[in-house]
Amino acid sequence: MELWVFDNDGTLYDDFGTGEKFMKILFDYVSQLLGVSAEQAKKEVTRLKEKWHTEFSILALVKEYSVSFSEMVENTYLRIKLDECGIVAPDSLRLAVLNSIGARKVVFTNNPSAFARRVLSYVGIETCFIDFVGIEETGFCEKPNPQAYKAVENRHGGYNRIIFCDDSLKNLETARSLGWTTIWCKPQNARPEAGTGHLVISSFEELKRVL
Repeated sequence: MELWVFDNDGTLYDDFGTGEKFMKILFDYVSQLLGVSAEQAKKEVTRLKEKWHTEFSILALVKEYSVSFSEMVENTYLRIKLDECGIVAPDSLRLAVLNSIGARKVVFTNNPSAFARRVLSYVGIETCFIDFVGIEETGFCEKPNPQAYKAVENRHGGYNRIIFCDDSLKNLETARSLGWTTIWCKPQNARPEAGTGHLVISSFEELKRVL
């Protein structure tokens, strides 16, 4: 029995526009929270990410200032205007590919699951997945930390094969070390990587050839 696990940003949708919007909203929010300029807020976020050894800005802020995680998500991620981000919606191509996969499917993201659900609902593919494992569901443990992957395994046991699709090689390396089958959804401008040990696709539609 197979379980297919998908990264969200950059894999299930093009996140370039949302990334830009999020950072603008985040720095404005931190500026108001701390009573500093947007430029100072940007420097503070960078400092805190280094201090707390995380790439996740909100997690660093939560740890430093004990702000409610759900409150921060509500004031940042969920304020992104998706119709201004250049996202393909509805995404009939991805929907068709996902529907061709008969196995159960899960979203595994470092972002809040609430945001993943919102953006994939907008794209029209949310109902393809039985679960959304975000940063809260992993106990605030981020990919590529093996404990984040263990959270997926603990939530979804009994599968003899887990197939993981991600656009990040470092995330795939951990999955492969745990015995997962890995598929690199190679970003458009990424350099070719020889001998990665991962299956490689250059477009989402190519998943059909590895089913």
